[in-house]
Amino acid sequence: MHIDKQHCRITEVKIEDVSEIFQIETASYVYPWSMQSIVDQINNTNGYNRAISIDTTFFPSTTSGLVGYIFGYLILSDLYITNICIHPNFLKKKLASFLLENLLHDTRILNIKSIFLEVRKSNFPAKALYDKFNFVEDGERKNFYSDGETAMLLHLDV
Repeated sequence: MHIDKQHCRITEVKIEDVSEIFQIETASYVYPWSMQSIVDQINNTNGYNRAISIDTTFFPSTTSGLVGYIFGYLILSDLYITNICIHPNFLKKKLASFLLENLLHDTRILNIKSIFLEVRKSNFPAKALYDKFNFVEDGERKNFYSDGETAMLLHLDV
């Protein structure tokens, strides 16, 4: 079941969101970001940090409604996405697409010309999402991740 956009809200991540983001991070990844890394990202003055929440009236299984986030940082007119994460209980509901649509809207406001990211070569759902948004593969970084997996380098000119 997809979640309609009108039941979602995308907001700037606040320091008060750290513990919920950390819970999502640890539920989602074998090698999650540390709580300190999340705090550092939120405090980064060049950071691009958005959270997606869902209306708990329609989805009472969540306590706060925060179910995902996108982290990145700006350098001049480039945005580097460092993390997109949706809680495992809310995957395949278009929430990551909503975050990317919001980012593309923000590119005009923030004067972003290009978006860059790395993605695990084995992460086929993420690759399909980026393909949907017309990201282009630029190459690979061998042994990029701590477990030795290769990262695919992607970019999108906006």
